[in-house]
Amino acid sequence: IHTQGQPINLKGWAMYQVVYFEISGKCNAVCQWCATGIQNKKKKKGRFIPVDEFIRAVDHLRTSGLAGQDTVYKLFSWGEPFLHPKLKEILNFLNRENLKFSLSSNGSVPVLFNQAGSMANMTEIMFSMPGFSQKSYDKIHGFNIDKITTNITAMMDNYRACGFTGTAFLIFHIYQFNMDEIEKAVAFAQANQMVFSCGFAYINDWERYREYLT
Repeated sequence: IHTQGQPINLKGWAMYQVVYFEISGKCNAVCQWCATGIQNKKKKKGRFIPVDEFIRAVDHLRTSGLAGQDTVYKLFSWGEPFLHPKLKEILNFLNRENLKFSLSSNGSVPVLFNQAGSMANMTEIMFSMPGFSQKSYDKIHGFNIDKITTNITAMMDNYRACGFTGTAFLIFHIYQFNMDEIEKAVAFAQANQMVFSCGFAYINDWERYREYLT
C-alpha cells in the first residue's frame, strides 16, 4: 500500500483493536430477560469452543491482519466464560503468545490460578450484578449473593497476586426494585478496588423485546 508515493509498513498492523470471542455458549444464570437465560429455562444448551479450534481461529485472525499483537480478545458475549472446563488452557495459549485478553463473569464459578504472571495479560475483568440483595438475585440471576460476593473477593485477590494490574469493574444492572441497593454495591466495589459502573437493564432477546414494544 502506498500513500503519496510512500510505502506504508503493515508489519504488525491490525484491522481490529478489540475482538469479542465467545468461548462459552453456556451460562448458568436464569435471567428471564436475557436470550441465554431464556434458553437455559428451556433446557437448551450451547457448547464450549475446543481449545484447538480457538487457537486456529486466533491464528487466522492474526495471519489475515484482522488482529495484531495489541488486539484485546474479549472472551465473552452472552455466555459465562468461567464455565469453560479448559479456560486455563485458553489463557495459557494467549499468555504464551503474549496476547491481551479480558473476561466478564457473574461471579458464580470462581477459577483461581497459582502461577505468577498468569493474569498479567488480562486488561480488565467485569462482574455483573442484578442488585445487592438476595431478593434481587432471586428475581434475576438465581444465585446466592453471599457466595457471589465471597467468590468475587477471592478472585480479585488471586488475580492481583497472579499479575493482574488492569481495571476491574462491578457492572450493576439497575431495575426499579434494586435502586436502593446501589449504595451497598458501591461500597463493595470500593472495598475490592473495583470501578463501579451501572446501567439500566433491558430486554436483550429481540423477539421478546418486539412483543413488548408492540
